[in-house]
Amino acid sequence: MINLTSRQTRRLMIRLGLAGLLALALRTSARFPGVEQRFVEEHLIDTGSLGLPTNGLIAAFGDFNGDQLLDLLHLSADQRTVSVWEWDRTKYSWVERQQARITTSSDFTIVNVVPGDFDYDGKLDLLLMGGDHPGGGWWGRDDSQLEMAVYLQGTNGTMSKPSHGLGSLKKCC
Repeated sequence: MINLTSRQTRRLMIRLGLAGLLALALRTSARFPGVEQRFVEEHLIDTGSLGLPTNGLIAAFGDFNGDQLLDLLHLSADQRTVSVWEWDRTKYSWVERQQARITTSSDFTIVNVVPGDFDYDGKLDLLLMGGDHPGGGWWGRDDSQLEMAVYLQGTNGTMSKPSHGLGSLKKCC
């Protein structure tokens, strides 16, 4: 029988613990036979456009059609058109929902797109913010106004502007 002091026992336990951790680390990094390594580097992969237009920008995300897949709201380069792009699993690309495209008047430049269910019907609606002075903003000219318009999604997926408007917000400070 081996007699160990408490200090020797502690050292032995630490060594056994470290050996166990090392064995666990080596075991988890082992490769399976017949399976080749898929990712050899960490970097972004260029997937191309996947059907999206190359001009403009993605302004917001939301589940437009209720399929539990993320859909994109694309703002055109001239900031006057918002279009909905839905993910198609079978084609592995984005497909535009033509009937949901919103084009504003020439004096309304969109500066923000806010998706939400504003009429509580379970369908995604859009709040568009903008105006005729897009560069004005809160810190711009004194006469700049922020206008808002709510577009409600209909039963067939089209977007309709309500008959009553939200008006505009004058720069406060």
